[in-house]
Amino acid sequence: MLLTSREKPAEIAALEGDGLPVRTMALSGLEVTAGQTILTLKGLSGSEHETRQLVECYRGNPLALKIAATSIRDLHEGNIARFFTSGIYRTNKS
Repeated sequence: MLLTSREKPAEIAALEGDGLPVRTMALSGLEVTAGQTILTLKGLSGSEHETRQLVECYRGNPLALKIAATSIRDLHEGNIARFFTSGIYRTNKS
C-alpha cells in the first residue's frame, strides 16, 4: 500500500523501522527550474526572481503550483507581480 501525507500519522510512525514492516520516504518538491517550467506552461509572466519566489513559496509542490498558477492566470491576468502586490500573497515572515 502507498500512503501520501503531509504529516506522518502516529499509527504509521509506530510501525516503521528497519526490522518492522513499514517504511517511509520523505519527498522533496520540484527544483526551481522545473517549477518555473510549470508556471510558464500555465501562461504566467514574471521575472526570474518572481517565479523563483512563487516556486519556493509552494515548496516546489507541483499540484499547489498548478492550482496557484490557474488562480493567478484567472485573477491577475497571469501576472505574478500583481499577485504579490494584491495583498493575497503572504510570506512566511508576515
